[in-house]
Amino acid sequence: MAAVTNPAVAPVWIGYDVGIDRGVGARPVHTWVSAGLVERLATDPDWQAWWLSAPRRRLDLLPCYTRSAPSTPQTLVGRRAVRVEWRADATGWDDADRDQLTRRAVDDLTTMLEAVRVELQLAPLPPLPTADPVPSAVPDTMDTPTPPDPQQLAPLIAERAGVSLEFALKMLGQ
Repeated sequence: MAAVTNPAVAPVWIGYDVGIDRGVGARPVHTWVSAGLVERLATDPDWQAWWLSAPRRRLDLLPCYTRSAPSTPQTLVGRRAVRVEWRADATGWDDADRDQLTRRAVDDLTTMLEAVRVELQLAPLPPLPTADPVPSAVPDTMDTPTPPDPQQLAPLIAERAGVSLEFALKMLGQ
């Protein structure tokens, strides 16, 4: 593939935003590696050239890690961007060490890029750059906040919204 640096597509042709479903703990190592690789793809001439034949200027990769109803990546072509939305399976997420999370980040990114390549009938993927070593300052896990107890939240909602306690509980699925 010809190496091209095209200011029309660089460096904003690709974006990444991760979601974490309820009950799935955040894994900063995975996010750090994924975001770092996407940042490197944004300015890589081979990856810029690969994306030039796509129908839109921008590609957004949007994984959401979940334990319920994982799916295959879905490619959506919008008016201004192509989005890859993926409810990725978080099985094994909690027990993975830093090396496993690094490999998983590379595999997950490859899965999303391959899905968009197939859907849009683009050329084969250029080689992914090697992930940078994860600094020791990046924590292994982050505490996921515990959602508030609906029984404690309902009186506050009832008071502030001016509704009955029963209605507030119903709103909270109680």
